[in-house]
Amino acid sequence: MRLDALKLELDELFSIPEWERDPAMSRFLPRVYEGLGFDYTEILEPDFCARYNGLMLRGAETVNHVTCAAFPCPEVIEEVLAQTSGDALLFLHHPIDMEVAGRGFLPIPPRMLERMRAQGISVYACHAPMDCHDEIGTTASIAQAFGVQVEQGFAPYGDGFAGRIGTVVPLSLNKLVARGKTCYKKSSG
Repeated sequence: MRLDALKLELDELFSIPEWERDPAMSRFLPRVYEGLGFDYTEILEPDFCARYNGLMLRGAETVNHVTCAAFPCPEVIEEVLAQTSGDALLFLHHPIDMEVAGRGFLPIPPRMLERMRAQGISVYACHAPMDCHDEIGTTASIAQAFGVQVEQGFAPYGDGFAGRIGTVVPLSLNKLVARGKTCYKKSSG
């Protein structure tokens, strides 16, 4: 598929042009790159640098492989670099990594951004628009998995709501845990 056609479909699906700036990533992403003294605006796409969602890094004009990840940890990026022939798109929920040993958010190392661009790998990141999407977003998916009849959104976040309020058929705690485990197995396996 042509990269521009895929970008257009993803932008439309997640209403990227309707979002101003990602509330969280517009703060965190600049901070982590500035901490390196790296001007990310010289390599990342201009529209991404304005919204912090959408096509982040432009690679080859054709996409034949897509890898999805929540965070761009170095292991994921190395895997994409090793398995592709320059016609891949890395679709991310977060445009920066979240290191769990206390360092917090981390940038994609500039050398890895350069390697991806040189190899023709594109990167598309979708944070708040995915969190708030009414049908396929992170919160919507959790509500659907647990059978929540959504009544309204809550927790305003950017141009949407990060949370959902609704009702479910009463379940015992054991059944709720079992359903959660089933959903986890389906999503990870």
